[in-house]
Amino acid sequence: MARSMLSVCAAVAAWSLSAVAFAADLLVPAQYATIQAAIDAAVAGDTVLVSPGSYNERLDMKGKAITLKGANGYTQTILDPLGTAGYLLTAQTGETQAGTIIDGFSFRNSPTGGMK
Repeated sequence: MARSMLSVCAAVAAWSLSAVAFAADLLVPAQYATIQAAIDAAVAGDTVLVSPGSYNERLDMKGKAITLKGANGYTQTILDPLGTAGYLLTAQTGETQAGTIIDGFSFRNSPTGGMK
């Protein structure tokens, strides 16, 4: 009886470990050419880590509980859509304050405002 119980416990432990998802760092531009491509590929718990530079993009967080982070802080990581219309960053599809974190970016040249 003890031997079969040990086998069951080992099987449950193995299943539990395989079911655990591990958070990943998605690197822009090393792994993804654009910030939005990395956001699109991210799953809950992941971090999109953006290298210093100026990025001419408009971003949609798409309801994901992820961290979007400028690697060296806001003075070196800039979102600048070059004055085209629209918001720089959209977070309106279920993102939560606890689950979605945006840190380390400067927003520039958005005629309609920064975030929606």
